[in-house]
Amino acid sequence: MCSSDSYDCLQKGCDSNQCGYCQRASIQASAPEQEEREGLMTSLRGDVWDWHSSRVVPDSFNGNFPRHVASGGSLDSRRCGFQEVLHTPPSTATDIECGLEFEEQGWLLASAGVSKQVRVYSAASILFENDARPIRVHRSASKLSSIAWNTGRRGLVSVGDYDGVVTEIDVESGHILFECDEHSGHRVWSVSYSRMEQGCMASASEDGTVAIWDHSKRVVTRIRVGDLSAKIPVTGVEISPWNGHMIGISSGDCNAYLYDTRNASRPVHVFRGHRRPASYARFLDRNTLVTAAIDSSVIAWNIEREEKEKVFHGHNNDKHFVGLSVRSEGGLISCGSENAEVFCYGMNRNDPVRMKPSRFEASSKNHFCSAVAWQPFQPGVPVLASAFSDGSLSVFTLD
Repeated sequence: MCSSDSYDCLQKGCDSNQCGYCQRASIQASAPEQEEREGLMTSLRGDVWDWHSSRVVPDSFNGNFPRHVASGGSLDSRRCGFQEVLHTPPSTATDIECGLEFEEQGWLLASAGVSKQVRVYSAASILFENDARPIRVHRSASKLSSIAWNTGRRGLVSVGDYDGVVTEIDVESGHILFECDEHSGHRVWSVSYSRMEQGCMASASEDGTVAIWDHSKRVVTRIRVGDLSAKIPVTGVEISPWNGHMIGISSGDCNAYLYDTRNASRPVHVFRGHRRPASYARFLDRNTLVTAAIDSSVIAWNIEREEKEKVFHGHNNDKHFVGLSVRSEGGLISCGSENAEVFCYGMNRNDPVRMKPSRFEASSKNHFCSAVAWQPFQPGVPVLASAFSDGSLSVFTLD
């Protein structure tokens, strides 16, 4: 989610069959492309995969992540120390990561982007050994726009790509377990797994719909968002971690939506408040939906009262997808910025914490943060991963 051109299309509400930017080649792959789709998983640190081996967890790791601050993590301090790692030298071709996510236990970090690769990193190796090398790399035939870990089966990720295909991959073996185009070739902007119903997931697309998949990967529900005739792109989706029937959605029509999959014909509520296309939707807690938009704002909505709870400003965002991630513990909300900064907002604090990698201090022109991800709660310091438009990856620890 990182092209400025894509935002032009979102604003115009263009017909993807006529728009030159949105036109896509047929998803029927040629023979070489089909071979690529079968998956090529390369281990860069050994041939044996073991979730409890040093390839995932280094010998120096004692079972606890850093404990620089009290458990829970808050924004009581303006200072924020960070550790920076790179996985792609800035001098290489553009390698923007569009999706970034930790698995449920926080041990592994996966990224996906326009390089057509899924990269998997060991969080413990990054934090304790300054080792930023991916432990697995999976190569795809298409540019990737989003990624999500399967919360029911360990070691599986799903990715959405520019050709409208949703693919589930076993990151250990590299095998493709499932691959399907349910969005008629329209780009998949976002994918999300349910934590309540094992294997169930949702995908959001430029075709103006959200597809709800069951554990056998059949589409059981299709939500048509907003004006059905306009087919405004659906840019973000998340299944509530607290209610498997509730779906949060962001849309190119500047609105956010809350749907109940048991009655998907109409939204439970429409949240209106962004001035430009909304780009992400995340549940901070059972009663708070957080959305971001390209009007340089992040809004926390109170679901029960159906109103704004808090509006966050400070970051720059009027062209690109810059990521959005939430951490329920401490009420932390993070997003990127188009000046290569990462912002951390707090529900109980007015001023954000701003973080910029040292390599961008001299000049951040033409660089931006493209994705962010909080590590799931661990006792100790909050850990935030972020990706940038020069192909680099940074990890920050909030002091």
